[in-house]
Amino acid sequence: MKEKARRSFMKISFMTLTSWALSSLPKHALASELTPTPACDDDTTATPPQIEGPFYTPNSPSRNSLS
Repeated sequence: MKEKARRSFMKISFMTLTSWALSSLPKHALASELTPTPACDDDTTATPPQIEGPFYTPNSPSRNSLS
């Protein structure tokens, strides 16, 4: 019997505290809209290639230390 009373008390206190905490939040914190992502244009140029290298040459000897 004591366990049931404790569970009821805990349930009621949790619901009360939760509703109090949610009601004290500003309205914009609960539901806010984000600005939409801008659309991409089709007439943009591609990124220019910036490839460095080659860093590996065939038949090069192996190094034991890279420092």
